[in-house]
Amino acid sequence: MSKEKPLITGKSILVVSPQRWGVMHVSKHHYAVELARLGNKVYFLNPPVLDLNTSVEIKPHESIENLNIVSYRLFFPYNLRFHLRWLYDWLMRLQILSVLKAIGVSFDIAWCFDTNLFADLRAFGAEKVIYHLADQVMSEAGVRAASSADLIVSVDQALLAKLKTVNVPKLVVGHGIAEPFALQAEKRLFTDQVEKSDDNSAGKKVQVGYVGNLLISSLDRVTFRQIIEENNQVFFNFWGAYNASGSNIGVCNSPDVTSFIDFLESSKNVILHGGVSPEKLAGEIQPMDLFMLCYDVRNDINDGCNSHKILEYLSTGKVVVSNRMSTYEACDDLIRMCSYDDNSDLSSLLSITISRLSICNSNELQKKRIFKALDNSYSKLIDLVFKNLNRVSG
Repeated sequence: MSKEKPLITGKSILVVSPQRWGVMHVSKHHYAVELARLGNKVYFLNPPVLDLNTSVEIKPHESIENLNIVSYRLFFPYNLRFHLRWLYDWLMRLQILSVLKAIGVSFDIAWCFDTNLFADLRAFGAEKVIYHLADQVMSEAGVRAASSADLIVSVDQALLAKLKTVNVPKLVVGHGIAEPFALQAEKRLFTDQVEKSDDNSAGKKVQVGYVGNLLISSLDRVTFRQIIEENNQVFFNFWGAYNASGSNIGVCNSPDVTSFIDFLESSKNVILHGGVSPEKLAGEIQPMDLFMLCYDVRNDINDGCNSHKILEYLSTGKVVVSNRMSTYEACDDLIRMCSYDDNSDLSSLLSITISRLSICNSNELQKKRIFKALDNSYSKLIDLVFKNLNRVSG
């Protein structure tokens, strides 16, 4: 991790997230934690909570200094967003004013990851506004929101396609790696724990890891089920929510999701670890032999361009077998990737990788993966964003 003095410290920052705070963390949560760790006063704004007992709730995080979690209840019907957007936007401005009054802080920066709820980011009253795209902008209101920012940040160039006409400076910054994973990675490097993996010839049970919410719609459940059934001598470890109560980052309740979860729970070669904190996750994934990503690129709103979990995988040094991802197409020595969007070759790719683990997880390749991950710490990404924000602000 970088030991240099951070460029952004002592600021009041509002992080606006489309996913609520919880045990499972994605980029929005990681940015909030790192910003607080760097000495900023951070308020993490949850999406609306329909059954909140009060209009606005502000809770200091129980263990992270400088981090506060803000929840609010809408004073108007949420469905207006889909029927009378102009009225929804006007009422949302009043809602934001109510939330800001309750917080009682004048923000230096509003860092918005939500591309759906807000059409005018100036309503947050911050001196500077960052509009951060971790997903594709799907609505006209999301495009209007981009026009009200000082800087647009995207995890991939492809996500900026719908914002070509928006005359706001743009910056492509990939996903980052959170401190718990970076610490584990440094430990492996500098205590010489990187070891050459054996192949499967000695009868060793290969451990495959998967990290992520199992309730999302874009998971390729058909292919994943086939792979698990065809590899009954391989253990598949899943970290992430597999029931609605355990997920703070989205739920899809379709019958195929329920059927897939039932299959996982009944499979003898599957271990469901559930959603865990980044600190616990960073330690528990270390013994894995390889990791998988199995999204249905054809049904992914981001066309499989990137995934936040890839750097967490790479931080262990172990090989990754994945669906096609445009961001990492040049990293074929670190990630073994499908050639086709339908994942038709994913099963054979996994089998070949397992048979060549000693080569795919050589000392040289493990170190190369770890350095790739460490080069993308959230502290470095925040410095890069802040440098560009200062530049475009004169």
